[in-house]
Amino acid sequence: MSVQSAAADVDVDLRQLFASLARNWLRIGLVVLLATGLAFAFASLATRHYKAETQVEIAPRESIYTRPASNNNDTD
Repeated sequence: MSVQSAAADVDVDLRQLFASLARNWLRIGLVVLLATGLAFAFASLATRHYKAETQVEIAPRESIYTRPASNNNDTD
């Protein structure tokens, strides 16, 4: 069986596919809502296993613009 004959064997009727989806829209919607509800319930009831820690360090730094005026002169 060559690649060309394998590709020729697959025929998809898009009109029939979309008609099937349109006929079963209620069932598809209910399955999606059920799966979403179960996922939300599991996520809400699951035990949290994370721990976070943070530290903020504020250190004074000097630059040429923040030094007092007497230190800006390099003529010492």
